[in-house]
Amino acid sequence: MISSYVDLNSYNYCTNEANQVVVYGWSHCLYHFVISALEQGRVGLKKKNIVELTDRDIRAFDHSIGYPKIKKGRKCLETLDGRLIEQIAIMPELYEETHAHLCKAGIANLLLENLKRVYLELPLIPLLFVIDVNKNKHPSSAKTILSRKEHLNDLVTHKELRRCYRLIQLAKELDSPKLLEVCEKTFRFIKLEDKKGRFVMKLKAAPWQSKSWDRKWKKRMKTKPVREISKPDDVRWQNYFIHFNPEAI
Repeated sequence: MISSYVDLNSYNYCTNEANQVVVYGWSHCLYHFVISALEQGRVGLKKKNIVELTDRDIRAFDHSIGYPKIKKGRKCLETLDGRLIEQIAIMPELYEETHAHLCKAGIANLLLENLKRVYLELPLIPLLFVIDVNKNKHPSSAKTILSRKEHLNDLVTHKELRRCYRLIQLAKELDSPKLLEVCEKTFRFIKLEDKKGRFVMKLKAAPWQSKSWDRKWKKRMKTKPVREISKPDDVRWQNYFIHFNPEAI
């Protein structure tokens, strides 16, 4: 008997019936459970007190798509349609320094792959960002995500959420409607509701849709610290989008 599973209807609604997704989120919001349930095929519907699991092959990527290939291998980067997700270069000093740089790189890698998939006429791979759960004791807000207080600023999930927003910003700075559309279609913020072992996904508004976000972001940018490690142009993640050439795919 299946004791816990992801509700298929809610998964289909939140992902546009995608067969492959990337999953990020808070540990207390059970994003690890979502990854394992999708990978193990525990996705289905309950009919007459019997859980009928889907026979679809669903691929669930995690933050490993931000890791150097030599460390994690080919499988963590290979899509169901046989593509390899390109990895944006990261300075060794950075990925030895902190796990957060690799997690943020994974988000940029996915956006770059999805931008290519638009031109290749392939389905986009959604990023399911699990940021809420029923009876959430640690809810996210613009205030916590954008805080400069060390115990909040240094949380990896907050850094990941800010990277998502920076990609939205970059699309606007580049005046790129296509990149902006890819961002908006890729990022899916999720509340996971446990209904006696049936886990239902519900879409939530992006954190930056909060009324206080713009004001708090501007305040944050005024106190931006100077980098201890300067990045050369060839490892700045923004340049992969600035110099993106569809003909080179």
